[in-house]
Amino acid sequence: MALLKEPKGKHTLPYELFAESVCQQVSSSDMIKNILGRIGVSLIFRYHRTRDWNKGMKLVSVLFRLHIEFITLKGLMGNEHRVSRCQLVTMATEFFLYSGSIEGALKVLRADGWFVSSSTWPCEQADVENRKHVLTLLAGKTSHRDAFEILTNLPGIKEPMNGVQINDYTETFSAHLRMCLLKQTLPVAADILEFMLTHGMVPETIQLQNLIHRLGKQNNWSRARGLFKRAQSAGFYSAVVCERDSLFLPCSLTEIEMTLAFEMFITLINTKLPAPDGASQPLVITLRRNARVPASDDHRGWDATHLCGTLCGLSDHRVARVYSMLPGKTQKFKFSPVDGQYVNVVLPGEDRILTLCEVEVYAVSEDMVAMIQSNMINVAPNGRATQSSVNQGSTMCLSLAQNAIDGNRQYDLFKGSCTQTDTESNPWWRVDLIKTYTIASVALTNRGDCCSEQLNEAVVHIGDSLMSEGRENPVCVKVSFIPAGGTGMFRCDGVLEGRYVTVALPGENRTLSLCEVEVFGIPTE
Repeated sequence: MALLKEPKGKHTLPYELFAESVCQQVSSSDMIKNILGRIGVSLIFRYHRTRDWNKGMKLVSVLFRLHIEFITLKGLMGNEHRVSRCQLVTMATEFFLYSGSIEGALKVLRADGWFVSSSTWPCEQADVENRKHVLTLLAGKTSHRDAFEILTNLPGIKEPMNGVQINDYTETFSAHLRMCLLKQTLPVAADILEFMLTHGMVPETIQLQNLIHRLGKQNNWSRARGLFKRAQSAGFYSAVVCERDSLFLPCSLTEIEMTLAFEMFITLINTKLPAPDGASQPLVITLRRNARVPASDDHRGWDATHLCGTLCGLSDHRVARVYSMLPGKTQKFKFSPVDGQYVNVVLPGEDRILTLCEVEVYAVSEDMVAMIQSNMINVAPNGRATQSSVNQGSTMCLSLAQNAIDGNRQYDLFKGSCTQTDTESNPWWRVDLIKTYTIASVALTNRGDCCSEQLNEAVVHIGDSLMSEGRENPVCVKVSFIPAGGTGMFRCDGVLEGRYVTVALPGENRTLSLCEVEVFGIPTE
């Protein structure tokens, strides 16, 4: 009880010395650590009640460092039994938030898998509102990417919750989308827009069009195309009408949107254009402007030029579109690798002259893969890891996502260097490498103390998208088997670029456990 009655103004933390001493003497006793955890919970309540944020932050850091479980425990005092798990985690998060440690606050939330409520651990409405408040504050103090992660874990988004409607968050997501567009962080903006469209939140039309236009201007056609189709499915672009042999377009479309609409139309009516010397009849398209809409000759020529550009790109892989270049300058265009023997530069339109001073084509060769692998730079330890859930058993504090990128291939879960999810549907683990890397291979270390078969059929994804927790990114490898305690080295099918590496385990009632994830790559220029 003396630990609970320490003076408020005292800067030392008696609990730290006490817990360290006990853990050194009885290192593996679950019962002793359970008691230490309950004492810690009571101290959390005390420090939160007195607004002693720095001591609270230090206390929670000690609990994590000594692997003392506390999130699912009750305090020693009677009135603390009524407190929900959601409230306890929120209080621990507030210690770091109000002490200025944003990374610490994120660590607490990620360690608990952003848990809010369940039938086993119900959450009061007041606790839900407080969690919303804390997450909103935290989102405003961190990076755009982390803020997006925080917003996608607001109460009621991933799991239905009484009294919470997803549409209530529309303005919150729209505000973050506006900020990302203002700061030119288009990859995050694209993720936000796609998340809103897939979850029934209605973005502002001008933001949607602005983003798709900017993505096209930056030659990110794959992302622009995906968002255009997603937006049309969600009810946007209702004036774009594709019929059997006609396409109707509104005048409000930007050049990028018009190009995407033409592409969609041509793909719809003729998925593969006939070769010039083929036996099939050529596809003939006639442009006809609505008689009620006046247009100049310039507008008609502009429409025809962009249609030609669309047609030229459909028969082969169109990897870039050049809108403007400074005289005497060289411009590089990046895109996902494509196979081919010929590179064509086409200038659509009548009476045009094409002049090129140099064309350079950079191939993804076996030598490039070997170069990346020979450097053997494991870029994962500098990243941030998260996972779909944390094991809820006695090993909860030993199963954190960050353990898989600590640089230690120790394969015994009880040594504190492995990660483990709860048993669930489609568990996943992901590392954010902070920036985009060109990646040639990955290595996974399997558990050796037990359950090595759990990693069979795991799939490794690499890319820049966070949709479906990164599982929509390109596949690097599908794991069939890694021996118990062994490390499997896997070479991706070609070189992949991405900021996120996700290990997903498809299926029902699966548990994902990893003792080390190594990612070998070089920064993408």
